[in-house]
Amino acid sequence: MSDVKQVLSVMNEDARRGPLARPLLIARTVAIITAVIGATPTAYQFYQSWKHDIPYSEVPHRLSQYELFVANIDCNPSYKALTAANGTRIDAAACPKTGDISVRIVAPGNQAYHQWVAFKQLQKTAAARSAWLDLFITSAHAQEGKPAPVAVQTAQAPPGAPAPAGSSQVVCQSLQPKAMVVRIVSEAGKCYRETISAIHGKTERRDEVPCNTQCPAPGKG
Repeated sequence: MSDVKQVLSVMNEDARRGPLARPLLIARTVAIITAVIGATPTAYQFYQSWKHDIPYSEVPHRLSQYELFVANIDCNPSYKALTAANGTRIDAAACPKTGDISVRIVAPGNQAYHQWVAFKQLQKTAAARSAWLDLFITSAHAQEGKPAPVAVQTAQAPPGAPAPAGSSQVVCQSLQPKAMVVRIVSEAGKCYRETISAIHGKTERRDEVPCNTQCPAPGKG
């Protein structure tokens, strides 16, 4: 309260200085309002919801997913294929440096969704992890307008057999403007350039490229 009184006192003093002080008064008022809004969690969450076009309730989760993408940008995950009902494939990879887990869900039509599981979340019970995975699969299917699968099983292959279809290796990745991640991925003898929205957790574009293609330098903004 004392800080508020001090600010008001300064503003009143500016006002008494006459018309020439009005621009300074306006500037200070705008600065104060901006600071107050920025310090208000609710306003900040509304702003992030508007800025990234995501539901208000999902803002904390989506921002934490972005932070995990950034934290693991130097990790080139090697995905192992899993299988699921209704044509949905689930791949998973671990980053040795951080212990974080990258989960990729490929829905029918090859639309891919990405989800990170922080290492600290792995401290929870197996039942909690299973419930989380079921919830995410259901969410991915809801976005596609398709029924959720009822079971997930690890794909099994005999010793010495080739990697199951869907296994892939991230060759390189870099963070680009507008919270985009660009990856070069090697899969089944071919290579692809993927552009992923780190905020929305969705592959926005996937194009086949020569396998000597390099990732772009990290961008700014």
